[in-house]
Amino acid sequence: MLGRSRPIGTAGAVGWVAGGGPGYPFEISCDVAAGATQWPAPARARRRQPHHHPRPDPESRHRQASGLPMTQHVNGSPSPTSGLTAGLVRLGHFFFKVRDGLFPAVFLVLAFGFQPRLAGGDAALDRLVDVLGLAIALAGESLRVIVLGFTPIGRGGRNRRIHADVLMQDGIFAHCRNALYDSNMLVLLGLMVIHNSPWFYAIGLPFYLIAYLSITLAEEDYLRSRFGTPYDDYCARVPRYWIRWGGLSSTLAGMRFDWKKLVRKEYGSSFGWITAAFILMAWQAIANLGWEASRSEAMTLLVFWLPVLALYIVARLLKKSGRLDGKGQED
Repeated sequence: MLGRSRPIGTAGAVGWVAGGGPGYPFEISCDVAAGATQWPAPARARRRQPHHHPRPDPESRHRQASGLPMTQHVNGSPSPTSGLTAGLVRLGHFFFKVRDGLFPAVFLVLAFGFQPRLAGGDAALDRLVDVLGLAIALAGESLRVIVLGFTPIGRGGRNRRIHADVLMQDGIFAHCRNALYDSNMLVLLGLMVIHNSPWFYAIGLPFYLIAYLSITLAEEDYLRSRFGTPYDDYCARVPRYWIRWGGLSSTLAGMRFDWKKLVRKEYGSSFGWITAAFILMAWQAIANLGWEASRSEAMTLLVFWLPVLALYIVARLLKKSGRLDGKGQED
């Protein structure tokens, strides 16, 4: 930690770094200038001597080992976060571990547990609403393209825990700290607009908003303890979710667009949400108009989806063959 003699061990802690151990905040000091050897004091004297570097209390050690929210004072001693933020940080740790399975499961339950609605009960009007939903989702995907194509991502997950090797402040992260979460919410919102069920809005929006907010707070909790003052300065300069558009084009102009990395990292998720959009539109037509009346629309959607499937297969083969920066065996 900057400005401290030794960082607190980070075993099991939520955070962006791998490694670290279940140590305690301590220092070993010796009088090198005097060249004296400091022998242990007698037991009685040791009992009377004050402990200048006490071990953390059991609760702090439990939080440190379990990855629970913890902040640090200037002197390096740990103190647990409290209140609503602490609860959201804990929740964020949980969501981060299970999001790959839980988030799609919640989406499927809501999408097929509630019947989609035609906007205004009119099929023609509903098609316009579907176009609006697709536009919102494509805006989210475009933001993902900018983030993944231009910026070397230095944070993510390792062993289902939050992880970062460095504090990323370049590219889009110089204009927004959580642009990827913005893009995810836009894609989800676009799919909700296509489905157009009031229950999907009422349950899905709060769930995903709370989930991404709690994950963000969990990440911030670790990054602040990991990087200290530089991270506080970064938070003061860059908005959490709002994108500061001024100067973005100049920022990106000085960076190289890595399309191979983009395809390697994004082909699966983009195929997933586009397929979900086609399924939702077909499910909406069948649920509201019946199979006979919606057969033609369903077949049209299938025809438009087949090229998407073909592109997915090509991207998958390129990745497995190692032609995308040699990542042939990466899933």
